[in-house]
Amino acid sequence: MEKLLATFRKKFLQKTADKRLSFLPYFKYFNSIPDEQKYELFFNAWCRLEYGFHYITEEFIKELMLYPRPPINIPGYEGQNELVVYRGMGSESNHVKQALSWTTEIDKAMWFAKRWCSYGAAKVYQAKIDISNIVGYIDDREESEVIVLPSCLMDVTKIARVTKDGEVKHLNSRKAG
Repeated sequence: MEKLLATFRKKFLQKTADKRLSFLPYFKYFNSIPDEQKYELFFNAWCRLEYGFHYITEEFIKELMLYPRPPINIPGYEGQNELVVYRGMGSESNHVKQALSWTTEIDKAMWFAKRWCSYGAAKVYQAKIDISNIVGYIDDREESEVIVLPSCLMDVTKIARVTKDGEVKHLNSRKAG
């Protein structure tokens, strides 16, 4: 089994040329992956993606959460029940109500919005989430990324938009629709 996992990591996760395809082998071999490795391998594949999350469903994430996973430790939020998260997105991003990936840092959300603003006006959202509904926390890329169950987000509000030229326009809080 260890040989299968090593091959899986090397051949599919690290060597997949098109990052958007890194989840296809994960899904294909999901039932062959030992339960205690499913979560780790999911996040190995997740960290390779920059976009293309639309085929990762909330239903799948809920199933993944049934398997053993490490405790989630978010610096600065120890002992708290709720977390404020932000999301910067462009016109090609998943709808905010389907967005799995958020950040604890507003500046990082602004960076993502500016990154995608050339494709149309980008937006920045703020939301709250109960810590128990957080799937994972990744800071390997210095993004303070929080993976969430989108249906568990509360008070989702558009707080800014970014024009095509990168100008940030802060908004009076507007609930997401």
